[in-house]
Amino acid sequence: MATVEEVARNAVAKAGSDVGVLLASTWVNSRWKELASGLKLKALRGVGELFLPPVIDTGTITATRGSNIVTGNAAAQAVWDTTIEERYFRASNAWYRIEQFQTTQFVLETEFAEDTVTAGSYSIVKRFYDLPATVKHLATPMTLMRLNRPVNVISWERLNRLRPNRVTFGPPLWAAEFGLSPAGARRIEVYPYPEDDSEILHYLFWKAPPDLGFRDAIPGFIESYVLEEGALVDIIRADGLKRLRESQPGATELLNEARRQETAWRRKKSESYFDEGAIDTDEMILDAFQFAAGRHRHIGTDIVTAFDYVWSR
Repeated sequence: MATVEEVARNAVAKAGSDVGVLLASTWVNSRWKELASGLKLKALRGVGELFLPPVIDTGTITATRGSNIVTGNAAAQAVWDTTIEERYFRASNAWYRIEQFQTTQFVLETEFAEDTVTAGSYSIVKRFYDLPATVKHLATPMTLMRLNRPVNVISWERLNRLRPNRVTFGPPLWAAEFGLSPAGARRIEVYPYPEDDSEILHYLFWKAPPDLGFRDAIPGFIESYVLEEGALVDIIRADGLKRLRESQPGATELLNEARRQETAWRRKKSESYFDEGAIDTDEMILDAFQFAAGRHRHIGTDIVTAFDYVWSR
């Protein structure tokens, strides 16, 4: 199995260039990441779990219009802690993000903009979840394991059209991609929000291709000559630009050759997009979760038999 070093040396030799092998190896790594980013590969596949806590609604609260302080009675205070920070609070209609927990009360990110609530009921939910930073592609649907049914991944804009006020609690139906966390991880909202019980979601994902070091082996499902073709583009272009900066002859010819090599690279990349055995569809993976007691149940089926009822518990 070829290494990054070997591929870089071969590419430099083919180009007849004096570019350093270490520099060429960084281009090999870049071409590998370009190639691997284009498909969902078995080698980069994983299954994740997402824990969904139930709604917090024990006790009563007091919230005053124009204030961002919410105070709870003794029962409410007993179930509050720092985990409610960054969750969302609702007492009447709107949702408010909780900025800080302060023992007997918490601070909202914005002032309470509705009629004052005194000793009233409330809900605190976890709306957004940050997936691991390694998740590059997210499959749909996810799987709600307790009920053995799908949770479709949709856009956040579509969720806003379907359920703009988010007042429903119960088993989740949708997971909406919201954007990125401050750390750059994918962030999703899961809705409806779990009510009395926590839930577990399983999801299929593909990792971002990792960097390959100088002496790392090229993954076995990639032909090394394909990466050589890609690295040649960078080597030839670098030589052409060097000659252009130094006003040496042959710069234009090398830059034209780099463009031709780019076309060859794209063709090789398209032709060699790995063997079919390296690729799976989302459905094939997620169906694997649906085997129960030796019997395959189609994802999303209703509870219609005693077996289905027991499996749902």
